[in-house]
Amino acid sequence: MAIKLAYDINLAVHAIAGLTAVLVLAVPLIAKKGGRVHARAGWVFTVAMAVVAVTGALLALAWATIPLTVKPPEGPRSAEQIAAMTQSYRRFSLFFATVGVMSGAAVWHGVAAVRNKSGGRRGGWRGVGDHLAYALTLGFGLALTLLGLKLGMALFIAFGALAFSGGLGDARAIWRSSTENKAWIIRHLQAMLGGATAALTAFSAFTLRSYASSEHAFDIAFWLLPVVAGVVASVGWTRSTERELGMR
Repeated sequence: MAIKLAYDINLAVHAIAGLTAVLVLAVPLIAKKGGRVHARAGWVFTVAMAVVAVTGALLALAWATIPLTVKPPEGPRSAEQIAAMTQSYRRFSLFFATVGVMSGAAVWHGVAAVRNKSGGRRGGWRGVGDHLAYALTLGFGLALTLLGLKLGMALFIAFGALAFSGGLGDARAIWRSSTENKAWIIRHLQAMLGGATAALTAFSAFTLRSYASSEHAFDIAFWLLPVVAGVVASVGWTRSTERELGMR
């Protein structure tokens, strides 16, 4: 009972933080860059996404280790059904962990870009954090992609590939640090938009999908459409900002 209560509290905190991130994410995008409103809204978004990442990791851990304790079956089930449910929850724990890693890494790199405007590689624990963030994203992305290929699950393949490509981009940005003036702004923008995409995806999948009456075959749209929208927005916003900064 205590474990289930702790799980429910963690889930509630996760949902509130995700909703907060969704509600404020537009403000730093449209506010004057570097202004007080942009900075304050950006930090609210950053803290909210950090909470999403941590609580999401705890949710994934619970699904992987004690799935039937935190997600007990409704009504009697056969041994085969119980085994299938347990296996399904544990598979999805990797998916949730990957989304959490993507969220945390995106926010980490976004803040790092602002704190390291010179463009050089950082040393000390911050430098270790930079490398750990992209390494985790690469590792979880690859694992989820391989699991998706094994199971024939498009959702896992798509998100795994997205995480892996994002990790590669982060690695390139760190190892090939650009000293071009204002390049850090583009890095900051792309990282934070990655975090925004993760927030919108979680909101769509867990909130909108629960209120929409859709056929099971269309459920994947609640996961993939925010990703497509996020990628398109990231490309468009990046090009627009580069033109504004005279980088194109």
